[in-house]
Amino acid sequence: MNNIKFELSMAWKKAASKPGELKIFSPNELDPSFAARTFMHALIETYGSHGISQNGPQLENDIAAGNVKPWIVTRSDTPIACAALVKQPDGTVEIGRAVSLEPGTGAGKIAMLTAALSAGTSPLVAEIRLAKTFAGIPGGEATQRICHGILGLTIHAIVPPFRHGRHPDTQTQYNAVFGLAAENVQIIDSSPLSTANQAISTRIDSSTPVKNMQLMQVNPFRIAVPVDSGINIKDFQRESRFGDPGCTMTALEANDQNLSTIAWLMAHDFVLSGVDRNLGENGLPVLLLATLAHGTMLAPTKASGTLPQQLRADILHISSQFNQLVERS
Repeated sequence: MNNIKFELSMAWKKAASKPGELKIFSPNELDPSFAARTFMHALIETYGSHGISQNGPQLENDIAAGNVKPWIVTRSDTPIACAALVKQPDGTVEIGRAVSLEPGTGAGKIAMLTAALSAGTSPLVAEIRLAKTFAGIPGGEATQRICHGILGLTIHAIVPPFRHGRHPDTQTQYNAVFGLAAENVQIIDSSPLSTANQAISTRIDSSTPVKNMQLMQVNPFRIAVPVDSGINIKDFQRESRFGDPGCTMTALEANDQNLSTIAWLMAHDFVLSGVDRNLGENGLPVLLLATLAHGTMLAPTKASGTLPQQLRADILHISSQFNQLVERS
């Protein structure tokens, strides 16, 4: 906590060295409509077409209901950075919706750290951009340094679920690799991949039949879980790889009954990407696997040098596997 407050004070000093009066507005000082419009403008200016920016009314409703709590930094009464705490179903709060129109001035750090300090007893989680600068979209190294280095969040999975930016010629959207991160999650040697692999290696293959899959979510990316009924796994894999461009993720607890299904998916273009922040019903790690459909474009990845060496190696390895899927498309 003291480190966060120190970093916040340093960010204020840096940002205040630029011309113009600097202020920050908290959720109880912001009109939901104004806050939603401000976030929308900043997200579009920075990332172009963005999943959140395409649904302004929903964002405004979420702010009004208290499900999204916004902070906005202004300079000379002009918004220059924002961040939010987003309530999650499991009781955590996501530090997200973060964007700065003044990169490198400390304004974005002020918004993020002020929001984080207001989380109270709710554990923090984040979806950390691991992309390098591409197609006019800024890289995610600053966010990596803040979330991991200052807030102490642990990356537990490396996946490419969200789309940012467009190819200048085809206008096709890019999928970008993100690190799913959380407080109080146990990861072996800072390695999501080692953690996932160990969860599998400690189980005994019961040679149970491969399960069917059920889609639980289709936007902004597809999520599926194993079920006894549902979609035949071969049809599910075919749709995931040859359907509409984008990412499909699966979540399977590492128990004996799921081992055959996990092995089948890994042998058919699903990349082992880490673990969920929560354990499964049997108290075992939940493995996250993901794939990309043919025609998907993947943004280039860059891990901050401030991240642990083994985590950087995982990011490089998993990103390379996703790139191979795209190249085979």
